[in-house]
Amino acid sequence: MATQGPTSGRYFHPANQVWVDLARELVGRYTVGTTHQKLKARFAQNFQAALEDLNATTLRLRDSFDDDGSPIAAGLGDLTSSAWDHFLRGTFGLCVAEPLSEAAIARKEVL
Repeated sequence: MATQGPTSGRYFHPANQVWVDLARELVGRYTVGTTHQKLKARFAQNFQAALEDLNATTLRLRDSFDDDGSPIAAGLGDLTSSAWDHFLRGTFGLCVAEPLSEAAIARKEVL
């Protein structure tokens, strides 16, 4: 269906507006670089907590957690870094029903 204003081939999930608003708020208080780091740290903390829960309840993530549930820094870091890069590209806005939720993104990645 044709609409006025959009660029063909581009999509911005409306839920991502939450992240845009948060970034605008932070840029008002910090530099762009600091804002990026704060958003990345928030994403990483919430994403890794969700992965820890999924490791314990859904699927054993042997590359990211030891048998006792302790994080494996390299594996967890690689998974988080990849997810952050895809998040910035908008990938999850197409394939995750709630792309503003790090837990929903982690669940999609695990499943």
